[in-house]
Amino acid sequence: MKHFILSLFTLCMITHYALPSVAKDQINKIHALNASEIIEKTHSLKNPVKVIFFYASWCGYCRKAMPIIAEAEIEKAGSIIAVSVDDNQLKALKYLNRQELMPFEGITLDGDKNSIEKELGIENRKGLPFYVIIGPDNEVKFSGNVSAESIKKLVLRDFNKP
Repeated sequence: MKHFILSLFTLCMITHYALPSVAKDQINKIHALNASEIIEKTHSLKNPVKVIFFYASWCGYCRKAMPIIAEAEIEKAGSIIAVSVDDNQLKALKYLNRQELMPFEGITLDGDKNSIEKELGIENRKGLPFYVIIGPDNEVKFSGNVSAESIKKLVLRDFNKP
């Protein structure tokens, strides 16, 4: 038993020091953008299908969805914008910096929390996480609550294949 513990400890030490660590850049600032700025930023994304992902640091479902949505953005960069609806920007910043994968910049919705829905011509959010899917023509194709896995599949889909 003593040898087993010593071997396990040695293996852990070798793994810790021998493998390179991947440092994640910390997000230093939250950008408070109004609805028009978020829509403009979304339209400038390079992929044909664009997603606005609304989340909050206190939302349990959002916490489950964030790693899946982050993986989708890493696999197909330029597809998703994540927007915090937290009232407290410091909480949003801390939440983002606790994530293992974080391909998103820190963005919060400035002003009226329902202003983006008004500008996009969609119904107000009913719960979180909330997704707005925008097609290649920059028109809203869907808005609502769906699984993060469904969003990931949609983002990773190759739209050039029939």
